[in-house]
Amino acid sequence: MKFEWVTKPLSEIVSLVIDYRGKTPKKLGSDWSAFGTRALSAKNIKMREIVQLETIRFVDSDL
Repeated sequence: MKFEWVTKPLSEIVSLVIDYRGKTPKKLGSDWSAFGTRALSAKNIKMREIVQLETIRFVDSDL
């Protein structure tokens, strides 16, 4: 089975990108959550791909 990748601008597939490099939820007065919004780390981005999905942490919507 052949798979064709579809390329789309980032603005079409994400609703918001926040760059809080070096700021953990604890530094922002909160904590990590079991679910919510994904917080990608540099360890999750390699060769233009999201990797190590099992290590992605979450923050609650309020944060």
